[in-house]
Amino acid sequence: IVRDAAQRPLVEHLNDYEDDLVKRGRAGRGGRGARLLKARILRLMSESGWKLAAQVSADSFVGWRNRHKAAARTQNHYLQGMVSFLNWMERMGRSKSNPLKFVGKVDERGQKKRVRRAFTDGELRKLIEGSGPRGLIYFTAARTGLRQEELR
Repeated sequence: IVRDAAQRPLVEHLNDYEDDLVKRGRAGRGGRGARLLKARILRLMSESGWKLAAQVSADSFVGWRNRHKAAARTQNHYLQGMVSFLNWMERMGRSKSNPLKFVGKVDERGQKKRVRRAFTDGELRKLIEGSGPRGLIYFTAARTGLRQEELR
């Protein structure tokens, strides 16, 4: 099985992984988590030149991470997504081992790049006016503090 799986493009395995996440109810709300995970893995595969499972290596991932100018937390999300995908391949008998198993995470302490803040009244007004019918939803969310599911 491993030999056959090694000949299949990595993207086909990724599609199977996404389907499995959905089937097992592990795809997040509305499948959003699985779509985000898949997008990250596809970007990583594309930028690293990985077409087959045999091309994935710790060295190539670390090289990609060193070139990738993103926050530490984002880089760790890419690593975790790829590790979970490769662990799944190993469990399914599609790979002998996970080459990223021992790659360490980037230290996130003190690395927060984006400072979150509330909209100013002017910014909120522009958002509402430019959003058409959805403006009422944005206004309600901003003034009540309710989240998407709570508003629903």
